[in-house]
Amino acid sequence: MAMRHITFAALVSLSLAAAPALAGAETWRCSATKGPVTHVLSATVEGERVTGFDYLAMTKGASDVTSCSLAPEGEPAAGPDGVTTFPLTDDDVAVARKRGDTIVFDFTQTRLSHYCGQSSTIAATLTLKAGAKRCLAVKNQ
Repeated sequence: MAMRHITFAALVSLSLAAAPALAGAETWRCSATKGPVTHVLSATVEGERVTGFDYLAMTKGASDVTSCSLAPEGEPAAGPDGVTTFPLTDDDVAVARKRGDTIVFDFTQTRLSHYCGQSSTIAATLTLKAGAKRCLAVKNQ
């Protein structure tokens, strides 16, 4: 897989532009840096459900920055208690659990090789809170 060299500003712009605009939908966004990894997340929320997301992670190495990008590749499956499962590449999934004004994203059921350049990583989990610009409780894979 070829490494992508994209500036941080370009990645943030792509992320913020990628969230769909649906009637009655809200877009929640956050970013955070944990170690060498910067995370940028945009989620589409309708009522008590997460209906879409776009996630970028940039890992700073000794001489460059590599990136990972995740977005749904099909219709999400809504489960009980505000849980939404998003299909990704092959059998990979991302899970969003919305409770009140927070959403916990779980990316542990993804294979990095499908989304990342060499020496890159993504969050295992991170929390997005309505109105907060900073992602909370970020755990890198």
